[in-house]
Amino acid sequence: KHVDHKLDERLQQNDSYLENLYRLYSKTKELGKKLSDYKLGSDSSFLHRLQKNVFSKYLNDYIKRELKYLTEKCELLLSRYYESIGHQKREKVHVSGFNEFVRLTGLTQTSQQQSDNTKETYLNQHVAVSLLLENKNSLRRCEM
Repeated sequence: KHVDHKLDERLQQNDSYLENLYRLYSKTKELGKKLSDYKLGSDSSFLHRLQKNVFSKYLNDYIKRELKYLTEKCELLLSRYYESIGHQKREKVHVSGFNEFVRLTGLTQTSQQQSDNTKETYLNQHVAVSLLLENKNSLRRCEM
């Protein structure tokens, strides 16, 4: 009941849900290790099975949730940064060969625009660090 109450989806944003799931699972795992030291009962896998049973409904779709959250968070960080520098994202162009690619890029940019673009960086240090931290946190949570 406690886990169900803490992980009630209606009460949480996706990032807090994932953090709470990780925290509760880690604490339960740690408690299970401490209890197993006392060798209560004859079944050594009982606590592990109990933990899996409590968290199974949350772990079934965990990877999808984590990937969705990470993708949305990274896209949000990048879009905010690009908006702040006034960057316009180009539409995706489907190209069948290298010569067509060269022709299309040559038509869409003048030599002045090309030299201006080479001077501009489309990712700053703060955004890169934020992206790395989001990935690090997701990987940490994936240890469940």
